[in-house]
Amino acid sequence: MPKALSFNTKLLLSTIGVVIVSIIILTSVNLWQSNQSLTNLGLSTIGAVGDTLYRDIEIQHQLTQEKVHADLATLERELSNIGLLFINKRQAQTMTIVNQVTQAQETAEIPSMFVGGNRIDDHHLVDRVQQMAGGTATVFQVLPGKLLRISTNVRKTNGDRAVGTYIPESSPVYQAVMRGETYLGRAFVVNAWYVTAYKPIKDIQGEIAAVLYVGRPIMNPQNRKLIIEANIGGKGQAFVYNTQGEILLHPDEAMVGKRIENQSFGDRLLSVTNGYVDYDFEGQHNLAYARYFEPWDWNIVVGITDDDLLSKARQRIYIVSAVAAAALLGLAALLAMGVVRTVAKPLQRLEGYTREVATGNFNATIDYSGRDAIGETIEAVRTMVAEMKHKLGYARGILDGMTTPCLVVDTSERITFINEPCLDMLQLDGPPERHHGELMSQVFYNDPTRQTVVGKSMKTGEITRNLDVQIKGHKGGLVHVLANIAPLADLDGKIIGGFCIYVDLTTIKEHETQIHQQNERIAQVAREADHISEIVSSAAEELSAQVEQASRGSEIQSSRAGETATAMEQMNASVLEVAKSASNAAESADQAKEKAAAGEAKVRQVIAAISEVDRQAATLQQYMSELGQQADGIGQIITVIEDIADQTNLLALNAAIEAARAGDAGRGFAVVADEVRKLAEKTMNATKEVASAIASIQQGASKSIEATRSATEAVGRSTRLAEESGQAMHEIVRIADATAGQVQSIATASEEQSAASEEINHAVEEINRISAETADGMSQSAKAVSDLAKQALELKRLIEGLNE
Repeated sequence: MPKALSFNTKLLLSTIGVVIVSIIILTSVNLWQSNQSLTNLGLSTIGAVGDTLYRDIEIQHQLTQEKVHADLATLERELSNIGLLFINKRQAQTMTIVNQVTQAQETAEIPSMFVGGNRIDDHHLVDRVQQMAGGTATVFQVLPGKLLRISTNVRKTNGDRAVGTYIPESSPVYQAVMRGETYLGRAFVVNAWYVTAYKPIKDIQGEIAAVLYVGRPIMNPQNRKLIIEANIGGKGQAFVYNTQGEILLHPDEAMVGKRIENQSFGDRLLSVTNGYVDYDFEGQHNLAYARYFEPWDWNIVVGITDDDLLSKARQRIYIVSAVAAAALLGLAALLAMGVVRTVAKPLQRLEGYTREVATGNFNATIDYSGRDAIGETIEAVRTMVAEMKHKLGYARGILDGMTTPCLVVDTSERITFINEPCLDMLQLDGPPERHHGELMSQVFYNDPTRQTVVGKSMKTGEITRNLDVQIKGHKGGLVHVLANIAPLADLDGKIIGGFCIYVDLTTIKEHETQIHQQNERIAQVAREADHISEIVSSAAEELSAQVEQASRGSEIQSSRAGETATAMEQMNASVLEVAKSASNAAESADQAKEKAAAGEAKVRQVIAAISEVDRQAATLQQYMSELGQQADGIGQIITVIEDIADQTNLLALNAAIEAARAGDAGRGFAVVADEVRKLAEKTMNATKEVASAIASIQQGASKSIEATRSATEAVGRSTRLAEESGQAMHEIVRIADATAGQVQSIATASEEQSAASEEINHAVEEINRISAETADGMSQSAKAVSDLAKQALELKRLIEGLNE
């Protein structure tokens, strides 16, 4: 620099030179930093949009899961209101069923499924659930290796209901429910992906007989709208593809269904699962942010071209920098002269502004009209403060939006945030701000010296999940909660506080206590029912023994009746022999005069014997009639026994239904009721066999009565013939000598008739004795049946008590 120049000039020129160099350097650095900041800000913006979209999808998934849980509860409740489920294998129908995965068809015999006595062959239940809850619903019938849809409102692509389609055993759904587990998650339903719940249902035998399904489609209008309308300041786009590389959603409908690997940017996207990626597409450079949402197998991509994101901002930065550099260059002399005043004052104001912001006053302002480096600095500080205010406001908005009890403490365990649900849980009045700055141990436990789990979590840096805590409110109420505690750290990993969120379990604990008490009551009733079943079993065994004894008596009656018929045949033969001998005596009358008198006496004896046979036969006929009436009485008793067995079977079925409604707690009682039902069925079968035997006895008795009536008529005719023979013998007494031999034959035949009559009398007495024994056995059977009825009434009383 020439020596002739004054110091002021030198200083001015030096200052101007320094200013120029500084302008060039600062402008270059500022442009580079601005470009980097813009790039980072653009990436952050893309990431923020992507993360927001991811959280929205996550919220949609959680909401859908909650709806699915509610839908399943509704379907279970509606099914239980109808009644108990059972399978009737004897009622089967042939139908063609289709594998929903391979579309293979086959023909199968499908047993009928009933609920509450009604066959499930319509769609009223699932349609009612859809009207109530809004989701899809299906009732599956469990077949070997298949879950067959028998009632559903899930539609195929042609709009028909998907009845007759089945889930094969290779499906995770089939494998889960057959293990007795409830399947929750994503599943392929006929022709689309759904968020689903599949729950196995057992029949009255305890076997998995059906599966209840509820589900909601993943690709619904809300989710489609979230993806299609996502953008970055009105620019860019979002799309979704799965792990198989198929594009599921895209603003350009022509792209839907295409393979991502077939696109020019496919390899770049497939190389990143979660993070940023850049690629060229249609001659433009694009920036994108990708995140993988595992529950739906969605790769969510948010992208924008480099020009849309940064070009205008860069242009504005270049213009502003150029104008600022020109202005600074033109005012270099003035700036040099007033550097202290010009530079010092705004710096002081900037210092005051930053101090206000540091104390938490984000509404502080700073005015500076200069467009120099200091102005840029102040503008940058303003931008930084606005960004901080936005992010802090976002975090505060999340806390204010929490509907469950929560609070935030600093490192000294003093409350910096507490919401109204938390105050309600602690039974505290007043606004939440009143408790800011108070110790958490003082607010929760009225003990400022107490060590809290939050303090321990901040010391160890570990998250505490689902901690069961009992808290006593300030008004004396006890609250059971699950506490989740997490330390809060800044970007450098330094602990700056703790966060707590509580889930109220008080109502659940009360319900748990009620269920426990009810389970104890059910167990007591089950023990009483077991004792009653033993008594019923004993009474049934006694009834069986009495019926068996009656059966043996009936067999003896049948045998004696046969012997009676044989004796009557012998008597008839003897009468014929007497008639033949009388004829021979008539032919030899002229040679048997002397024997005729004796023959006449024998004939009178024959008449008397035949009269006695006639009397005994009449008595036999009366006894046989009484036997028939007693057999009819036995049949009536058997009918009563059958009615009692039917009623016992019905009571056992009702007991099984009530036990099934009680769930797992009533399973033991269901087994007892099932045993009572089986015993009633055995009693019914045995009674039917006895009834068959009694019917045979009645038929035999009827035949015996008819044969006895015929024998009585034959004896009457024999009596009349014998009287006529006596008169004839009186007339031919003069020639009776020649008939001595024939008369002797008549006497012998008469003796045989007498013996036959004795056998008849003996058989009749035996029948009378057996009839008496049968009547006594049936009386004992009636008593046993009466005992069984009383025990059945007692069982009904216990079941009514259980229902209460």
